[in-house]
Amino acid sequence: MLKLSGENAPPSKCYVSQGTLPNSFDPEQPPSKKKPFSAIMNQPLTHTLDLILPAELYRVIWAEIESKIGKIQYSQVIMPLSALLEGDFFNTYIKSGIFTVRSFISSAEFWNILMLSEGRPGVDNIYSLKDAVEVNLRLPSMVHGKKGFERIVWACKNVLVDAVSWLFYDFGKGNGEATARERAFLKKIQRQMNASLFEQSESGEVPLAQHHPSTKSIPPIKTEVMSVLVPPLDEPLKSTSSTAFEDEAVDLLEWLGLVALESPRVQHNDSVDPYLCRYGIPNEDRAVNSDLTKVRWSGLIPAPWIRSLFIECL
Repeated sequence: MLKLSGENAPPSKCYVSQGTLPNSFDPEQPPSKKKPFSAIMNQPLTHTLDLILPAELYRVIWAEIESKIGKIQYSQVIMPLSALLEGDFFNTYIKSGIFTVRSFISSAEFWNILMLSEGRPGVDNIYSLKDAVEVNLRLPSMVHGKKGFERIVWACKNVLVDAVSWLFYDFGKGNGEATARERAFLKKIQRQMNASLFEQSESGEVPLAQHHPSTKSIPPIKTEVMSVLVPPLDEPLKSTSSTAFEDEAVDLLEWLGLVALESPRVQHNDSVDPYLCRYGIPNEDRAVNSDLTKVRWSGLIPAPWIRSLFIECL
């Protein structure tokens, strides 16, 4: 295998969960510590999501699923770091206590607002958490007029002055991904604030509007993948040793990747010189010829929305 990644690049990881899901659970309160739910929530942001279904099943269930999961929308806004510390934006989104700023990924139990500094490390101007001084802006001392806070404001206005592109996701717009527990938490915070998180300011605008954001939608893109050899997916991985189990899981992951790429190598009528490609379908002797449908989303996809999709597909 060719080593294509750099020495400092993080290793690729594949998380595999195998087990029996409960016969029934409350979709409004899904398990938070059990896999695969915890595996989904431990990756807060995803750029590309593929859902692969039998074509016949897709035609039967997709309209209902799509109506329940809602659409994904986020905003793109260009502003300097200092804008986070000013006026209504600071008071509404940060001091509320349910605001999350992310340059790269960290974890959070409850989200209402998520912001991501957009860009490519080493190429674009981005704000990264690497080698950073961490400051809790929700402390009572983090207010204008306090010496420590004013130092932060000064640094943002005189040193970290570049305006960068931020991706802003609003978990409070009812996209359908928040559970009952999370919604109750957000309502409690709103009552404590005695105001809506998106209450208009005196100027008649929500705080984000003054930065002129552009709204981005993530539509699902459907692709038919016809005549695919599908290995037996209803059988659990039976290997007892960790190495053999890993091999079986990687084989299945490779097959899924080729289906997502719409590769001819997984098609029933594929014929390729083995000198050029030695790939073989896992358990090919028991594989079934089937038509599949791939649904893809690409953009800023939060973990709660993916969890909602997973639950609706069960």
